[in-house]
Amino acid sequence: MKIDKKKIKNIKNILIYFFIICSFIYSIFAITKILVSFNLIDFSYYYQASKFILQNISPYYNGKFVLNYPPSSFFFFIPFSIFPYRLEEILWTILSYFSLLVSIFLLLKLFYKKISLKIYLVIYGLVMLSFPFKFNFGMGQVNIFILLFLCLNLYFYKTKKYLMSGIFLAIAISIKLTPIILLLFFLKKKRYDVIFSTLIFLLFLNILSILFFGINNFLDFYFKVLPSIPKIAGTVYYNQALTGFLSRLGLSFNIYIINYLIFIFLIMIGLIITKSKKENFTKEILEYGFFISLMLISGGLAWQHHFVLLLIPYLGFFILFLQKKLSRTEILLLFISYILVSYNIKSPSNFSGLLNLFLSHVFYGNLILLFLLVKRISFSKD
Repeated sequence: MKIDKKKIKNIKNILIYFFIICSFIYSIFAITKILVSFNLIDFSYYYQASKFILQNISPYYNGKFVLNYPPSSFFFFIPFSIFPYRLEEILWTILSYFSLLVSIFLLLKLFYKKISLKIYLVIYGLVMLSFPFKFNFGMGQVNIFILLFLCLNLYFYKTKKYLMSGIFLAIAISIKLTPIILLLFFLKKKRYDVIFSTLIFLLFLNILSILFFGINNFLDFYFKVLPSIPKIAGTVYYNQALTGFLSRLGLSFNIYIINYLIFIFLIMIGLIITKSKKENFTKEILEYGFFISLMLISGGLAWQHHFVLLLIPYLGFFILFLQKKLSRTEILLLFISYILVSYNIKSPSNFSGLLNLFLSHVFYGNLILLFLLVKRISFSKD
């Protein structure tokens, strides 16, 4: 029996467009629901902390509120405390949504001069069906802005505007310290201009934070808040870092020693497999993505909403898929990884004993992704 390739292609297109339409309608409904009815819990903390700062009250250990972000982040949060809370909440959600749209555009622009609307909308649909993104919007988290700054960092790196590349990485680090690990990528690439501009702008922002917000806030964060951050989650379901997995195993010895030993080991692997020479950008985005995946696995703490940053390595693999450079095994593993990272268990309290291990599904998905990254970076010639 002869296979009608044209008919198969038409069916594929119908399924793709059906997926695009359904996911688009769902995403608009979800964002509208957040704008109309949700109380953005994490954003309320940013808003309240900003009010404290403007009143000369420390957001660290004041008996009312604790902020887990460095003083340099205040420059980003304070503009979102000028207007009434509900208006700022709406503004935050809209800007976060557009940051996601721009992030997808920038990532595709790294590979295509002219972006296909169909490819863009497929990626958009996959993103909006993923729980980490929905969690970000629903909680009013800052991670989609961090994603945007990292995409800008990559975009300006690709276009050889290294000063701007470093500035956007510095902005990401100034809000959340964890992206500082990406300096290792640029160190291995011998892009000392990116590292220099990142560190200079970061130093500038920290000096400004001391001048505007006082030395006490600076010292409180780095010597009191920061050391305690990895220990605040324990077995909480939303912590999908290695520390969460080890906590669910019920180990009696210090899991943080194990975590940081593995952290050092993975850094060594990253530095070994990342090539110093300039390569095709698909491989470079995977190398960059390795350090993101590593950061989420063994950085000490990774809530589910942090995993929006995996859009960067996932998109690198998606490009390889479109170029038909992935094996069937890689496609299957990539699909399993996406499902595990994107899924959410609504009643984690129902899991106990050995079933607790199912609560680390995002960690497993990221681990599979890390394996695929190492395999593709180390052994592929593409």
